[in-house]
Formats: sequence, C-alpha cells, structure tokens
Amino acid sequence: MKKILKSNTNNLVSQVQGDKVIIRSNEKNTLIVLNETAKMLLQICNGKTAEEAIKELYEMCLDKETIIYDEVEKDCLNALKELEEAKLISILEE
Repeated sequence: MKKILKSNTNNLVSQVQGDKVIIRSNEKNTLIVLNETAKMLLQICNGKTAEEAIKELYEMCLDKETIIYDEVEKDCLNALKELEEAKLISILEE
C-alpha cells in the first residue's frame, strides 16, 4: 500500500517572517514555526507520496551541484515527521 500525504491546512493563519513561516491553528490555539523546507513540503505534499514530494522539492533546488539528494531526503523526512506530529499533515494508506 502507498502512503499518501494529506495537508491539513484548513483553519490555519500564516505569516511570513524572513525565511520562516509562523502558522497559527485556530482550532488548537497553537503557534508553529516552519523553516523554508517544511514550508515548501507543506505546500507541495497534498496527494503525493513522501518520495514524490521530496523529489519535487529537490527539483526546485537551484544549485544541485552542491546539494546532495540523500541529505535533502533526510531533512525532508524529518520535516514530514514534524509536520505530522504538529497535525499539519496526515499520512493516509491508499
């Protein structure tokens, strides 16, 4: 079975602060700060597998000569785990 990512961004208010995004959940009355990687993953993940979202994010990188895919993958997997723990995404089985 494939694991599909689903963005849970309804009822959220966000504000950009430099290279960070501050997200406020109206339902839970909590603040979450995302770095650039987590912000991009949240924007592109809906309906994709983790592998598809990571590949898409890597393709957006401008300087692929200095960026190692395995490092991007590791950072993205950590970010996806944190997004899931913050209830900003859900992982569904297809």
